[in-house]
Amino acid sequence: MDIAKHPAWLPGRSPQFVATIVVNLVAFSFGCACGWPSVAGPVLSALGCSDEALSWVAAVVWPAGLVGAALFGPLTERLGRRLSALFVAVPLTTGWLLLVLPELWVAMDDVVAHAAAANSSAPASTAEVSVLLDDGVDKVLMCVLAGRAALGVGMGGVLIVCPMYVGEVVEDALRGQLGSYMPLFINAGILYVYALGAQVGWSALALLCAAFPVAFLALFALMPETPMYLLSRGDERGAVSAITWLRDPRRGDLDGELGALRASVKRGDADAADGGGAVSARDLVATRGARRGLVIVLGLLALQQFSGITAILNYAASIFDMAGSTLQPEVAAVVVAGVQLVGSVAACGLADSLGRLPLLYASYGSMAASLGLLGACFCWPGLLPGWVPVACLSFYILMYAVGAGPGPFLLLVEVFPAQLRALASQTGLAALFTLAFVVSKFFSTLSDALGAAGCFWLFAACCVVGVVFIRLAIPETKGRAVDDIVAALEGGAPPPPRKTSSMV
Repeated sequence: MDIAKHPAWLPGRSPQFVATIVVNLVAFSFGCACGWPSVAGPVLSALGCSDEALSWVAAVVWPAGLVGAALFGPLTERLGRRLSALFVAVPLTTGWLLLVLPELWVAMDDVVAHAAAANSSAPASTAEVSVLLDDGVDKVLMCVLAGRAALGVGMGGVLIVCPMYVGEVVEDALRGQLGSYMPLFINAGILYVYALGAQVGWSALALLCAAFPVAFLALFALMPETPMYLLSRGDERGAVSAITWLRDPRRGDLDGELGALRASVKRGDADAADGGGAVSARDLVATRGARRGLVIVLGLLALQQFSGITAILNYAASIFDMAGSTLQPEVAAVVVAGVQLVGSVAACGLADSLGRLPLLYASYGSMAASLGLLGACFCWPGLLPGWVPVACLSFYILMYAVGAGPGPFLLLVEVFPAQLRALASQTGLAALFTLAFVVSKFFSTLSDALGAAGCFWLFAACCVVGVVFIRLAIPETKGRAVDDIVAALEGGAPPPPRKTSSMV
């Protein structure tokens, strides 16, 4: 195999940005799947779906995501980051294509119902037409649940492969910025669905969403495997080729970076040999550093979900309607999604300039204040102007996107050595999807028990706990090499600095 050259049409660091943008096309599809229940919920309700059925439509992606995480975690080690990412597009495309069918079935049921009424000697009774429509609702619901489950499998894969791939192809100085692209693309997908949902039909929306994993398949096939994975498999020549494509040899010390990667792989191999070979769940708690990393990631993922984000995104339109907002619920949801996208753009620039900790503090503190005021809007409707719920929820979403959203996924890559990342990702995502399922499935039940105000005040209290957790458990990782961070968590000295030499 010939050594790849740095592409002349992509100067400097551009290949790293291109690889990051392309891999995150599946993250865009993830966002579309997150926003879809808010758009489709009113339509399904009008067709006769119960609140219980709608809660399953919103929540089924999360247990399916557990399957995706369990599937794609091992695949990243056996097949590589690149090939595993390509396979993620399969369940995503399948899920969207399944969601094309319900609108066709609804149209067919309407035709059957009207034909039955026209051909009978007497007008069809309301009950007879109702039975036909009930049968149609059952078919629609089963197809929707199947499509959502397929999307969930792909979503589990997205959260495994995207952070891992980006974390291993970008240089340390860009890790915070480009690592924040996944939440950015997820939020862009949510806005895309909210904006198009009121403009196009069900089938058209699903087809427009399916276009992104298809485009990903075509473009990502041109991207390289990560140098870290290639070195771990003994493919020295492939690693040199990949890093030469990703970096500009005239502007960096490629020999030094490759040397650091080799040393990291050797340390991982030595740790694996000491542990008896293959990485197992025991390795996540075998050392002080691994235990601290696990607490950091699981703690942030739990706080992220208990801040209420999944429930709020799934029920955005309904929340505005319940709050008595003067804006149309669909318009308000688009406003919130747009603000969320702005927050994600801000996070991309601020993660490396301000650091992770200031953003996390500001995020959870502001979210607590916003949710507290939003709860007041629900507790005393009409007391505050109609724009206040929109402003509160918009600010909540903005600050979530700045810190609480991208934070766990950035740190997941930074606090674990390469050989533990796949297993740590599986473990973290198992917790994430389980909690997301619980929150989205039982939000309506909790709202009935506590009232909407009580729910939001409970979420606000969880955000306050988040501020305390950040203060006690999380170190600053801005601008530090991953090996340095891992060594600090272990309580030992960082590895020796890289040698400076030019690549020949």
